[in-house]
Parts: sequence; C-alpha cells; structure tokens
Amino acid sequence: MKTLEESFAPCDEAMALRELGINKVQVTCSAAYINNKFSLGFFHSSHCIEDLVLAPTYSQAFDFIRKKYRIEGWVQPYLSPEPRRYEAKLWYGGRTPSEGISVGIYDTHLEAELECLRAIIQFIKEHDEFNKSNIE
Repeated sequence: MKTLEESFAPCDEAMALRELGINKVQVTCSAAYINNKFSLGFFHSSHCIEDLVLAPTYSQAFDFIRKKYRIEGWVQPYLSPEPRRYEAKLWYGGRTPSEGISVGIYDTHLEAELECLRAIIQFIKEHDEFNKSNIE
C-alpha cells in the first residue's frame, strides 16, 4: 500500500512537470516541495514562489499531460503467472489506442506509475513537436 507521500510525484518529476508548465495552469495540490523538502498543505499554482514546486498526485500529473500535450499514460495488469505485475504504457495522437507504447513491466503499481510518468516527461523533452504544438 502507498504511503501518503508516495501518492505524489517525487521531487525530480515535480520539477520536470514545472518545466513543462504545470505551475502555469489553474491547479491546487495538497503537497509541494519547498526547498526540495516534501510539505503537506494547500498549494495553488497562482501562488507559486521560486522555492516552491507543486507536488501533484499521479492522477493530476497525468491529467495535466493529457490536456496540455495530448499524451495518455496508464498502468494495467500484466498477464503473467503469479506474482501480479504491472505494465506501464503511453499513447499519443496519430496512433490507435491499441498501439500504446509499452514503457515496461514492473513488480508494483507504484513503480509502474512512476516509470510511466518519467517516460512521458522524457518523451516530451525529446520530441519538439509536443513543445511547439501543445495546447495552452
């Protein structure tokens, strides 16, 4: 089971999401990193200071990416013998949903979520068309 802190994007990924623009949309997060230290509270994007990085939940992070970049990320059970494993996938426009790109297969749902988020962030950074044509 996830701890409360594990429900939020880790600091490095939260900083990458800030670079991608999550602090510029109207979003309220229940956590943030202040001087790289995890803090609970209510933090709104309109009140972000330089030392504060919003810590979105995975759901908020994937929602932001889906709306701004039109990239989907998800985790699904991987059909394998016990123990249960999870597959992380991403999809972007121009492909059919069945053509989702496998990010990898992981032992835990949390690990799959994190690796999916990392893969999407890296994918956006490596493909200029997402930076030029994203929705504001």
